[in-house]
Amino acid sequence: MNHPVVEKLEREGLPEAEVYGVDGLGNEVYVGDEIYVIDDEYFLKETLTAESQELLQTLKASEEVAQ
Repeated sequence: MNHPVVEKLEREGLPEAEVYGVDGLGNEVYVGDEIYVIDDEYFLKETLTAESQELLQTLKASEEVAQ
């Protein structure tokens, strides 16, 4: 006997993540990902080094969630 969630996943599979787009460095960004936005360009936060994030913050990039 499987858990109901397991049974649902076996029947329907995993839901497809909605693609937001590709960031300025070529990373695929999905709706719900954290991004930095500056001058109509965006960057996926989780792929940036601490130094890159600090630079974007210094340049007044806004931290947003991809929608």
